[in-house]
Amino acid sequence: MKKIKVKAGDKESTLKINRPSWNDMFSNYKTIESSKFYSIVSSQWDKNAKSEDPETRVAWENTCAGRMSYALNHSGFILPKNPKGAFIGEEDGYSHWFRVKELREYLKKSFGKGDVEYSLPAFKYDKNTGIDINEKVKKIKGKVDERINLVQNNVLEKINGKKGIVVFEVSGWSNASGHFTLWDGENLLYAPGHDVESAYEYYINGFIYSYYFWFVQETNSKIFQTNKIIFWELK
Repeated sequence: MKKIKVKAGDKESTLKINRPSWNDMFSNYKTIESSKFYSIVSSQWDKNAKSEDPETRVAWENTCAGRMSYALNHSGFILPKNPKGAFIGEEDGYSHWFRVKELREYLKKSFGKGDVEYSLPAFKYDKNTGIDINEKVKKIKGKVDERINLVQNNVLEKINGKKGIVVFEVSGWSNASGHFTLWDGENLLYAPGHDVESAYEYYINGFIYSYYFWFVQETNSKIFQTNKIIFWELK
């Protein structure tokens, strides 16, 4: 936590800033592979995420909320126990929340409204393109380009050069409601497979534009997409 002195006339007072510093968060944010991160927090998490049962593995494999929890705790922003679920660190004794939705709501209460918030229009496109793959790609690309322009104008231009915490609210996934990470002013710190602006792919049963800021994917007619972006600046 930081403290700053403010003056009003001949009076001076000290204010406590309830957000951790960027330098602390950057130093404490783990970008190692998930398989190596679990055990840093909890042997039980490591066991769950590496279970022989595929359903158990999928349920426990995501680490983004845990990574953010770890960085927050070790940067002086201590998370309380979460009655809905958290691993208590075996080494540090801190509470590491593992669900994006719960950590997101807690940070909203603690940090206030995001310095930048933007809700994307739901991604839809006319699928009546027959068997002409070129026509299908053209329609999809047109819709995605609209989405990219909206994000660039309403989010990226506003956070360019700024550093902080970003959370993406995502719909469609079965084992997560979004993604947490840090933004260093130009890049997402840890978002494997979702951190390259130019990445996209078309395939027989769908397509994917993977960059988290405008993430949208169709697989077997099911749509996965980023619905909202929240950014809290850190100094």
